[in-house]
Amino acid sequence: MTQNSTSAESTSPVSVYKIPDVSAESVMETVESISLAGTKGLPLEKVASSINKTRAYAKRCLAVAVQLKMVRVENDQYVAETDACDISQMRKEDYPLLFRKFLQKYTPFLLFISLLNKGKSLEEACRKVKIIYDIASDQRIVKKSLIGWAKYAGLLAVSRNGNVELKISTNKKEPKYLSALIESLDSDIKIRLYLEKKLTDEVFGYLQQDEVEFFIKALKEHSNDPRGSIEDAGKAFEDFLRRIGRNAKVDLSTANGIGQCSQLLKGKDVIMQKHLDICNYINTLRLASAHSKDKKTMIQWKINPDTALETILITLTALRSIFLFVFKKKQIM
Repeated sequence: MTQNSTSAESTSPVSVYKIPDVSAESVMETVESISLAGTKGLPLEKVASSINKTRAYAKRCLAVAVQLKMVRVENDQYVAETDACDISQMRKEDYPLLFRKFLQKYTPFLLFISLLNKGKSLEEACRKVKIIYDIASDQRIVKKSLIGWAKYAGLLAVSRNGNVELKISTNKKEPKYLSALIESLDSDIKIRLYLEKKLTDEVFGYLQQDEVEFFIKALKEHSNDPRGSIEDAGKAFEDFLRRIGRNAKVDLSTANGIGQCSQLLKGKDVIMQKHLDICNYINTLRLASAHSKDKKTMIQWKINPDTALETILITLTALRSIFLFVFKKKQIM
């Protein structure tokens, strides 16, 4: 298949996102109940009873908790994820901080915050989130929930006249045991906003959540772990290329790594020679960081933090360029 036959409709994310009409408080009550139940978990009926809500409302709360990866389903039982179990040790007034930890990893919410950060209105931001992530809920519900969740997480303030204030960082004095978490969360969401800005809304929206997490980790750890950060960025990029191949009906199942994936895509005219050149460059750096010793010298390559950062950034550039060529027929580096 050539790049001209690739449908732009395929740019929508594979995951199905839902933004129902539920409060963040109820979601956290749901997670608290499930966490207290331990490894055995709770069925839907008991969740509803524990939060004193209807079965339908509890089901919507659970849908949000599962999407935010605070809860998982095992044999019709809802079980709290390990990181969410911290709620059993927290005071209720600290629940919003835990909610924020998971919420700002939720890609539709990140797009919402990013659009507001660019000066878009609440209506426009919610409309774009609904369209890009193909959310079935009415736009009024999407707006109500996103605003409510953001305010509960301490990330947004809305005045009576509708003015929006983003509160990415805080100057409040917090207990010492929370200060490190707050600093980490502030760093995390700033990196996410940077990624969305560099890639643009549509390209960022195409990425799977695990791919986003790989890039976040890579950028956060490039100084402390340059080798690991290049590998994380490489994993995300390789997964992206494989999805591009699947979209174009190019079999990459036997391809190993970025080099072979990009070679096969070029062979089918899905990407251009310039894309292949930059993919080979990224692959060279990834191999240098991954291998213990060079085959010829038997000496390990030293990877500097600036090399890791440059590799991550050029990987993001390549990803954006390939997306725009495949889906928009644009040649941009």
